[in-house]
Amino acid sequence: MIKKNYRMNEEDLEVIQQVKKQHGFHSDSETLRYIVRSHIVQNQEENSKLLSILRKVEEKIDILFDIENTIIKAGELLRPYQSIHPVRYKLISYRPFGVREEYRTYQSPSKEYMEQLEELAYKSGFDDVVTT
Repeated sequence: MIKKNYRMNEEDLEVIQQVKKQHGFHSDSETLRYIVRSHIVQNQEENSKLLSILRKVEEKIDILFDIENTIIKAGELLRPYQSIHPVRYKLISYRPFGVREEYRTYQSPSKEYMEQLEELAYKSGFDDVVTT
């Protein structure tokens, strides 16, 4: 066992005494071990919750498609038909109105990002691009 001396302010000592009394511990060392271990468990629980949220976000991201690749592929696919009849390509910003609850947390793309997508559509062979 390692012994160390620590300097603490009055508030910290009061908290230790409160926890000691609340849980019926017999020594300050026992109380401090409890506090440290509780902190570790709390961090593990928080990390577990954050990991769970991250996994849900990743699942939702997997559901969404890669818009930039979609624009490029659509341009490649429709290129032969553009000379016959120009194809209008519409870029519609996501809006959280009238969508299912689980999709309301998504953010609308910025105006700058929509402009980048519009430019990509033009570069991909579309002459008529509408952005809303």
